[in-house]
Amino acid sequence: MKVYAQINNPILKPGLQGKTGTEFFSDFVSFLISFLVLGGVIFFIVNFILGAYKWTSSQGDKNTIDEAQNRMTYAAIGIGVIFSIFAIIKLAGFIFGIQGLENLELTIPTL
Repeated sequence: MKVYAQINNPILKPGLQGKTGTEFFSDFVSFLISFLVLGGVIFFIVNFILGAYKWTSSQGDKNTIDEAQNRMTYAAIGIGVIFSIFAIIKLAGFIFGIQGLENLELTIPTL
């Protein structure tokens, strides 16, 4: 009878510990996509707030107001693109029967 020791990676979240092959890959891709979407949402919030601050502190300068409006518009377009890509990935998982992508959920990543 062979006994194999299990080595756990301290960087991976507990749900990924001890998984192998397609299970690990599926869960890791799900974790990675959630992490990237969360990063995109944080980037959106920061850019939107900075654009709003620039707009309110523009003192009526037309160029500064235009720059602030553009920053806020691009931030809104960016978050729309991020969620569209998420939906397309989930749809592709459903169409091609890829279980890890089909069951994809947005969760706050943890270590």
